[in-house]
Amino acid sequence: DLGQSLGNMFGLDTATGLAYENGGLSSDAGLAFVQSHDDGPPTANNLAYAYLLTRQGRPKVYYDGNNIAPTNWSNFPRPGRGDALQSGGILDSLLDVHHRFARGTMYFRVSQPDLLVFERQVSGQSTLLVALNDRGDISTTPVSVTTAFPAGTVLHDYSNQRPDVTVQAGGLV
Repeated sequence: DLGQSLGNMFGLDTATGLAYENGGLSSDAGLAFVQSHDDGPPTANNLAYAYLLTRQGRPKVYYDGNNIAPTNWSNFPRPGRGDALQSGGILDSLLDVHHRFARGTMYFRVSQPDLLVFERQVSGQSTLLVALNDRGDISTTPVSVTTAFPAGTVLHDYSNQRPDVTVQAGGLV
């Protein structure tokens, strides 16, 4: 039974067939989303999608397909992400990052009230460094983190808000 398996690190529950890891359901066992046909988007919609599309687990970008009145929240189903099928916007960039880099284990580097920094790695090799600031502006929050990226690696900001950063000795960014 799943209750007995929750104390184990990783595995498959024989009774339910559900995967578990680190005392809970596997990150692949569910589907995460920012908005649905029942609810409109959060205030920080782009920030929510940035987290959703770079974290572990399966993401869902909701698009209702109708968009009869995309800003009328009294309609049902609720309007979905209007740019879900467009090229060149922030969502398109986030989907590109998701497909190219967001894989492997997630390691939290900084967790503060308005700042979250995490790294994704596969077999100890970094694939992605994500920094999310929910202060509501694009000002810089000075913070240094140690990563598994080799020194000299150039990290690109796919949100196009900051210049590229070069990883220093010891993986320092």
